[in-house]
Amino acid sequence: MNSTIESNDIVIRRAKPQDSSQVYNLMIELAVFLKCDREMTLSSEHQSTIVGYSLYFHIYNFLEGFGISMENLYVSKSHRGMGIGKMLWQEVTRIGLELGSTGILIIVDNWNKASKDWYTRRGCVDLTETKEYHYLTLGRKEMEAFVNDA
Repeated sequence: MNSTIESNDIVIRRAKPQDSSQVYNLMIELAVFLKCDREMTLSSEHQSTIVGYSLYFHIYNFLEGFGISMENLYVSKSHRGMGIGKMLWQEVTRIGLELGSTGILIIVDNWNKASKDWYTRRGCVDLTETKEYHYLTLGRKEMEAFVNDA
């Protein structure tokens, strides 16, 4: 799985440890975009080499089998509109297919209509609308209260 994709001077490749500070900068930029930057207390210098990233991991659904959860897909504002996001997503998808995944889970903030539309134009289905799924979460405090409930 050491593949790379190249197109018009853009290279999609596996992240390396030395990329971490540049990926971190993009994560800060994403936090600002998602309006949660108040929770971020660290900053670092901007380095222009890395312009996008995708963070994903493997998941298992007992009804559908193995899949991928794509936690983040982010392209720096200065490099949007060049197809980089699509290339990143295609590589995550290729890896998923290679691993036998049955699908990719993508969670989009309710206010982020542009991202939701971008994904649905490319074939994603909004489960909240079509299957009436609701993804629920139980925070740490609530977990402790639940476990201690007699």
